[in-house]
Amino acid sequence: MHRRKDLDHGDTKSRSGKKDRILAFSVLMSSAFAHVLPSFSAVNIFLLLPLCFCPTYNARMTPPAVCSISYRRSRFSTKLPDDRRYAPSHYWLKEVSPGLWRVGVTRFAQRMLGDLVEYGFEVKPEHQLELGDLIGWIEAFKATTDVFLVGSGHFMRSNPVLETDPRRFDIDPYSEGWLYEFRGEADPGAVDAAGYTKLLDAAIDKIQGKEEMMDHPPAGEVGD
Repeated sequence: MHRRKDLDHGDTKSRSGKKDRILAFSVLMSSAFAHVLPSFSAVNIFLLLPLCFCPTYNARMTPPAVCSISYRRSRFSTKLPDDRRYAPSHYWLKEVSPGLWRVGVTRFAQRMLGDLVEYGFEVKPEHQLELGDLIGWIEAFKATTDVFLVGSGHFMRSNPVLETDPRRFDIDPYSEGWLYEFRGEADPGAVDAAGYTKLLDAAIDKIQGKEEMMDHPPAGEVGD
């Protein structure tokens, strides 16, 4: 019985000690915040400090996670982030700030092109452009293609990361591997991720149709 009382007494001291340490930490942080932000008193900071450790409050302050749509057809599979638009020309557009659009190629386009070899842009920053204007080119392992503006407005810049690490284009086309930014209006024909899956269906079916034609040419064309 005495041992039980001793343990209870020890637990009480332990809990009391934890409370004292938490209180001391709160006072210390309150003083630090009040020093950095003189417009807030130490009392106000002390009252707000528990919110920093509140899971519910932090969940409200955390930006929503980017979701994606899983897509698979034939031998091609990918995930399409749903926080952007997709053009029929297989570019994606993400509005990083009001009126400022970041542009890259989709995973489907990257697979068709292959690994990036070289690229270039033929326009200068702030140059006024229209939808579909030629602004650069890409040379990749499988193919070479022109780069067009998927909107109308002013070309702002190319991706500086690709200048030092072009592999980002191959590894991470939806994030660090973007191509360029422009300020203006996005392509009105661009669709959301769900709409882009229909464009992918059509593109892949077209490719498969050509492959079937090559494997089984119409009668009379064999040996031509």
